[in-house]
Amino acid sequence: MALFNFKKEKKPKVAKPTGVKKLAVSRASETSAGDNSALYAGVLVRPRVTEKAADLSEKGVYVFDIDRSASKKSVTNAIRAFYNVTPERVHVATIKEKKVFVRGKWGTKQGGKKAYVYLKEGEKLEIM
Repeated sequence: MALFNFKKEKKPKVAKPTGVKKLAVSRASETSAGDNSALYAGVLVRPRVTEKAADLSEKGVYVFDIDRSASKKSVTNAIRAFYNVTPERVHVATIKEKKVFVRGKWGTKQGGKKAYVYLKEGEKLEIM
């Protein structure tokens, strides 16, 4: 026997909007003439500044650290939005975690993802 006879009122279920409408909105915003840099703000983390990257930049290949969830298509769109250049192709590579021994303790260096962006001859990116 219950001491209090409280009954929860059932709220009517509201139909959730399908993903089709959301997808149509995002595609419309991508193709609009406005600035798309806000859409791709988290894709490119930073340019990768190493000796290998410097040698490759002379050949028209630029290396970027990218978000772990980024794809080739999102990297291509981010390069278009930020640098106003269309890449010829994009290669994505994962960086594994590495065990290191620093100051008497074992630790790990965090892995990640990097993207090689190939541009047409004569096109350059101003990174530094």
